[in-house]
Amino acid sequence: MRICIVGGIFDKPAAYRERHSISPETVLADGLRQRGWEVSVRGHSAAPPLAGFDFVHVHHFGRAALRLAMDGRMPFVITTHDPFAMNGLAVGFRRRLTDGYVLRRAAAVVALSHAERAFLSHRYHVGGERIAVIPNGIRVEVFNGSGEQSNHELLFVGQLQAFKGLGYLLEALVAIRGSHPLVRLTVVYQTGALLERYQAQVARLGLDGCVNFAGAKSAVDLARLYSTAAVVVSPSLGECLSTVVLEAMSCGAAVVATDVGGIREQIGSLYRSSRAAAGHGGTGAGHRRAAGESGAAPADGAGRQGKNSDTVQRWEDD
Repeated sequence: MRICIVGGIFDKPAAYRERHSISPETVLADGLRQRGWEVSVRGHSAAPPLAGFDFVHVHHFGRAALRLAMDGRMPFVITTHDPFAMNGLAVGFRRRLTDGYVLRRAAAVVALSHAERAFLSHRYHVGGERIAVIPNGIRVEVFNGSGEQSNHELLFVGQLQAFKGLGYLLEALVAIRGSHPLVRLTVVYQTGALLERYQAQVARLGLDGCVNFAGAKSAVDLARLYSTAAVVVSPSLGECLSTVVLEAMSCGAAVVATDVGGIREQIGSLYRSSRAAAGHGGTGAGHRRAAGESGAAPADGAGRQGKNSDTVQRWEDD
């Protein structure tokens, strides 16, 4: 079978792709190749393939998705990765005009969470066998948890865009440091669109010296940060299914996240499994099952239940 995967990551310069080699599109492409399928990749800026493939899997509502929908000759599958509409956030005029059309023309639709499936089914009447829930995957051989945990280090990972909620976390950090003055925050990001705005907010809130804008990190370095953080915080206003939460859970990190999109399915299953494991003298297998149900393949130490419990206790004792 010949498949073409279209995603925004493939529009980026080679140096950028080398630094950020792990994305939902690249993980999918590598996994399909390992299963013996012929896979080609291209970005949205290139003309979409109209022949030579069994189907195209397009990621995001981009130019390629609209072109494929309008042409109609090549069957395509779409994964929207859209955190905005399903969480009540603003969507541009062009998207409001075309999203429903693209989804109706798609041969199949992949939802990253049951919450997204419910939204797409209700808003756009996509249902039945045309839509399936397939969570993002991660590379557990990279995000596998190793390193000595800090008692006081918070970690934020995400784009510096308003909907990711970093501004709310900075406001909260003032209150946190009021009772836990040693707490620091590391901010990891690939694109710094609002960097100056958040740096100004840090100065205004008197947080100079306790917030580190660390910029981009390799996957290996990011896994180390997950593993050593006391808590990974995702204050996002919109997610379909958070890759950050999956990676952090796979590294055994304690996670605090807003209840948006599919995050409840990730952390909710983790919470229920951890309570069940604790009630039956479990050893953390429930955590690993929860990570697997959320799209991350089970891995040694994926939950590290004792680590997370110790984190809470140390913070209470400080």
